[in-house]
Amino acid sequence: MLTPEQLNQKTQSSVDKIIEAENSIWTMIINALFKANKRNEAAEAIKWQRELLSYSSDIIKQAQDILKEPMNEVKAKNADQLSKIVNEDMAEVEEFLKGGADAGLLDQAAPISDDDAINMMVVAAQRDSSNYLDMASKNMTKHALDVFKSIIADATLSARNGAPIDKALGDATNRWADYGIPALIDKQGKRWSPEAYTRMCLNSSINNLTNDAELARTGEYGAYVIVSSHNASRPSHVQFQGQIYSLSTKDKRYPYFYTTTSYGTPSGIGGINCRHYPMSYIPGYGSLPAPVDKADNAKDYTATQKQRYYERSIRAAKRRITASEKLGDELAKKRAKKLLRSRQARMRRFISNSGLTRQYNRER
Repeated sequence: MLTPEQLNQKTQSSVDKIIEAENSIWTMIINALFKANKRNEAAEAIKWQRELLSYSSDIIKQAQDILKEPMNEVKAKNADQLSKIVNEDMAEVEEFLKGGADAGLLDQAAPISDDDAINMMVVAAQRDSSNYLDMASKNMTKHALDVFKSIIADATLSARNGAPIDKALGDATNRWADYGIPALIDKQGKRWSPEAYTRMCLNSSINNLTNDAELARTGEYGAYVIVSSHNASRPSHVQFQGQIYSLSTKDKRYPYFYTTTSYGTPSGIGGINCRHYPMSYIPGYGSLPAPVDKADNAKDYTATQKQRYYERSIRAAKRRITASEKLGDELAKKRAKKLLRSRQARMRRFISNSGLTRQYNRER
């Protein structure tokens, strides 16, 4: 099994590549906005809008070009990690399970190298994660154009209402800088940042594969599982931590793992952003981990969510600076830098009070 910290260590460099790609797309959009000859007359706003919209096809192509290399690198690295992680992770598990079998507490199982089901799991995980990343790339390209057009629409409306075009454009870019270029807008309207979506996709692919592989081997040996315990877990999952479960519906000694924990569903153990993992357990041979205090767990979960929000707000302030520099608006640039300093100071206070570690790479 992999701890939450180990998962983040394996995927952080890939997440950083996608954050950098989002920043490059934002800079490309800003550059495109100032290609057209700006006019200060409100009556010229529609002509200016039409001229800018003629760059729409360029936005799509450039966004695709920006994303192609980093996304291919992320997919290749993830596929490689998935092909290796099972054997690396399962070595310890296999030793534990084989020890239980040799002690007469479990059934004997065929060698993992002969387990076709595990190999099929790896191939399926590689395919699925690649598809999800391709979807993110397609969505970011589409949303880059959406953001470009929305900035133009907002600026044009302000200009027609009497605002100078430069000011209208600056105000519009500031508003949209706070939204960024989403990798997904789900059915509930939630905007998933490229950072959050990529981290979720990569962490889930590795976590689910290791979990599924360990569950498969544990079941073949006839052992049980116990759910890991850690701080900052989803509050609804605290009840599962440290509990023992059966992998067979015929074994009534412990609750059935899959239905009790809703394993693999979006809201269950192993679901979206869940960092729990099932561990092989043998009564009389293994041991229960220490339980997690629910009050501390809820506090830590809230703190990590707040840190992610503060990181996104810092990146948004930096997008404002990029826009104001291109516009040549010194006042807007001064305000954006002041906003950045304020948000960085807020982060410093938060880190000092929460005891968490500041992740500067997530603020770029």
